[in-house]
Amino acid sequence: MKKYLGGPIELSVEPTLREEEKLRAVKALHILASKLSSDCLIIAGDNLFTFSLKPMMKRYRELKAPLIAIYDVGSPELAKNYGVIKVDSDMRIISFEEKPANPKDSLVSTGIYAYPRETILMMSRYFEEGCGEDRLGNFIQWLYKQVPVYGYIVDGEWWDIGTSETYYEVLRKIGEACPGPRS
Repeated sequence: MKKYLGGPIELSVEPTLREEEKLRAVKALHILASKLSSDCLIIAGDNLFTFSLKPMMKRYRELKAPLIAIYDVGSPELAKNYGVIKVDSDMRIISFEEKPANPKDSLVSTGIYAYPRETILMMSRYFEEGCGEDRLGNFIQWLYKQVPVYGYIVDGEWWDIGTSETYYEVLRKIGEACPGPRS
């Protein structure tokens, strides 16, 4: 186990081999919570970013409350593909809508979360109350109404590379920005 961002890091990867075996995000975290004895940093596997997590984790340690990395995609039209967030002047989340048809803002959830252990344990209640799909965005949509949840606007670039189209688009952009040797 390595120390990073001010504490020990333990990587937990779902041990499935085929798509049909996958547990889904919230269910997998719920199962993982039974093994946790501390807070956790969650980074969705379809993220690619250039920013450091250190400032976000510093803010998390100050708050000791759920903290979500948020990014301004620049337009409500682009925000349709993500969880759209509205925050107050203290950066507390006051609205979260998963993939809205008509977003009112361009701030979106990046799929990067810092959660106290107690927050992960709340997933049991989320499922018991039948609160919807097993997606992290749906959990956040429920969570911010239960406890204070905060946003942290990240500096740098962020891409959701969850589809082959966005993955190849990012590769193209990176290749244009950093042309390397050609064969």
